[in-house]
Amino acid sequence: MYRPLVLVTALMMATATASQCQQRSKAATRAAPDSALVRELADLLRETARLPGLSIAAMRDDRVAFAAGFGTRGLGGDARVDSTTQFGAASLSKVVTATAALLLHQRGALNLDLPVRRWVPSFPDITDGITPRRLAAHLSGLPHYGPGSMASTARFEEALGSLDVFARAPRIGVPGERQEYSTHGITLLSAIMEVADGRPILALMDEEVFDRLDMPNTGPMRKEHPSASMASPHEHVKGAPVLLPARREMSYSWAGAGLRTTPADLVRMSRAYFNGFLHDSTVRLAFREQRAADGSATGVGFIWRVGVDWRGQPIAHHAGVNDGVRGALVLFLHDSTSIAVQVNVRWTSSIESTAMVFAEALFGSDHRSRELKVTGRYRGTFDGEPASGTWSIAGDTGSISVPESFGRLLDRDGMRVDRFPVRAIREGVYAIVTPWGLYRLALTRNADVTGETMVASRVWKLASEP
Repeated sequence: MYRPLVLVTALMMATATASQCQQRSKAATRAAPDSALVRELADLLRETARLPGLSIAAMRDDRVAFAAGFGTRGLGGDARVDSTTQFGAASLSKVVTATAALLLHQRGALNLDLPVRRWVPSFPDITDGITPRRLAAHLSGLPHYGPGSMASTARFEEALGSLDVFARAPRIGVPGERQEYSTHGITLLSAIMEVADGRPILALMDEEVFDRLDMPNTGPMRKEHPSASMASPHEHVKGAPVLLPARREMSYSWAGAGLRTTPADLVRMSRAYFNGFLHDSTVRLAFREQRAADGSATGVGFIWRVGVDWRGQPIAHHAGVNDGVRGALVLFLHDSTSIAVQVNVRWTSSIESTAMVFAEALFGSDHRSRELKVTGRYRGTFDGEPASGTWSIAGDTGSISVPESFGRLLDRDGMRVDRFPVRAIREGVYAIVTPWGLYRLALTRNADVTGETMVASRVWKLASEP
């Protein structure tokens, strides 16, 4: 009875070995990671965005290339954040669940297109349109938190036991019709996984994902047994971080928002998508964008959000936000690379951009000093409004004054600053550090120096004045 498993394991090892040989060949020609630049940007970001603690990890060529923590686990505390400090995963829990579900599907245990009543007959769905595949793309018609589907204070050990929290909530549409983000939909998916596999969702993820993918610091957020390695949650109040009270019960949504983890664990998990642990066909399924019934794009594959980076290269990503936490995980699909960032404060931020700039600094630095020098006033536009100020950039370092139109937006969050630090990554590419996170600033030197960046979907253009 064990022969099929042995054969599958052998094939996976052979695939992984071939993939690892290719990765070693790539690694031999890559520049060394610029850890010093990442550390400098992390310190600047913590100060500018007023973050109590920050943790970053990156993976390339099947190994963790960087993992470090910055700041403290709690305000006024002596406990420093390090690479093993745990944070609430919030919706990053969803991509951990995706990995487990894809593994079950790969084994033939989870049919993604069977209606929910075939798995959980008691769950109400008169349409027969709610399927695992649609749940994974938020196309199920189930609501997010709201009337009839609020977070529960009860404690559950199995996803199947928590379905009454939202089973009777009003639907937001016909399954497949339109996309509506729903954490409850991922809880239902995890209940289906329990039926398909025969184990409670926590046991399934512990044995198949946490153990097998080397995630020693990942597990459930248990209110009654908090982890001693957790960073304390914070909230920005008038721009200053304030410690939040004890965490609320998350067991109604282990799979969608209830895990704790570290950036290092998340990037180790991401190796499964590059090294053969998940077969090529499974990986294609994970990152193939699903569409609504009318053909409109969803931007989501199997839970993973899919898109492109600023070079037009494909990425898969997800972010998470909850009481006292914010985080993101980005996979660069063409390059066997991933990066994860987590902070212990609920932070208004462009977290994916921040993660990608850290990756650019770590892996895209040219390790050279630059001769660019621009000092004086700039003119330009921010979000279509005239914008002007001063900038001073000499070689690798500099700063830019905040245009008034941007400053007014920061005032809403109590996060106004006078100047944004700027640091060079390579020729023509800089990182700009803001209270909303890191952004990529492209500088061009012609007769004048010009620059452009995208800040939270707002275009900021600059040019030096004569």
